[in-house]
Amino acid sequence: MAASNIDKMKCNLLLFVSLTINLGAVYNINCLAQSPESYAIWFLPYAQYRTVDSTVFALQPGYNPQLVIGLLYANSTIKARRWLNVNLGYMFLALPGQNNNESTLMNGITLKFHVHKFLIENQNLVWNRFRSIRDSYHFDRNKTRLFYEVIVRELTFSPYLLEEFWFYFTSKTITRNRTGLGVLFTIKSRLSFDLLYTNQWDRFNGNSTVFFLRSAVVFN
Repeated sequence: MAASNIDKMKCNLLLFVSLTINLGAVYNINCLAQSPESYAIWFLPYAQYRTVDSTVFALQPGYNPQLVIGLLYANSTIKARRWLNVNLGYMFLALPGQNNNESTLMNGITLKFHVHKFLIENQNLVWNRFRSIRDSYHFDRNKTRLFYEVIVRELTFSPYLLEEFWFYFTSKTITRNRTGLGVLFTIKSRLSFDLLYTNQWDRFNGNSTVFFLRSAVVFN
């Protein structure tokens, strides 16, 4: 009986996440229809070191040629439970066009649940952006991804849906929403490639299509 209730809860959770992503997509499409669209591409290679207790340390440079923004992101992921990770991170943003570099903190938690071949991942980060000029920004970033995992020998192929929103604490409003479709390739749990396409609505900077190209190498 207990196992049956758990399976029912997981199926309800899968349904809830699917509805959330679909509603986010509808909302995003309506917002995108209100203004012209631009595009940007993020290149994000990174390296991870995994300890015996599954704690992960990562270092990630990044660059966006369209926005002329560079970043360096250092973070650690601590496995608190089988389904719960604690995320601690620091990101430096180089904004040469604005003369306004930022030191930022990104701390939060990630929840993960398996439902049959599906993986539901929800990450909630508080992003404190300390700016050298002008006022600082403080956001809550909530990202949900729904993966479908296909394992073929040493390769894991995982197409996924994404829904992400940014809540701005000062104005108490949602300032950004992303809805996307991606695919994650993982080889021997050592090498991965993540290709993501998103539609982005932004309250202040307009609407755009944003691509994320990630590659990762894992060391033990």
